[in-house]
Amino acid sequence: MVKIGCKINLIMEVVKKEFLDSFFNLFEAKVRITQFKEEQFSGMLKWENDDDTQDFKWYNIFSNEALVILKELCDLIKKYKLNDNDTIIITERELRSKLTSFNWDNNKIEKGIDALISISIKMVDDGEETDSFFLHF
Repeated sequence: MVKIGCKINLIMEVVKKEFLDSFFNLFEAKVRITQFKEEQFSGMLKWENDDDTQDFKWYNIFSNEALVILKELCDLIKKYKLNDNDTIIITERELRSKLTSFNWDNNKIEKGIDALISISIKMVDDGEETDSFFLHF
């Protein structure tokens, strides 16, 4: 029983890491996790061809189901170039229509968009939480 529990915990951590990778890919950043415990993740972002880094802290409030949907949504936004940094460059209505064309049902669309616009990942500067990474229309 312990081995199954450990595997499930590992899978849940992988889902969270994959979400972070997809989310920060929208900002052209690579993620390195430096610490995690329960639902709090700390890490560092690095941009290609740039020496700057940015520390971050994320307090996960989402279920694993929501994170899987969010990862998929972030990947679609990136693939179809639907964002400019933190701005989704099409309207919410257009995004809903596009997701419908990818055979997303209304429930999945609602969960995905609701979660997407509620993401807030804190930037950390000199040990203090400052600004946030988020997406908006």
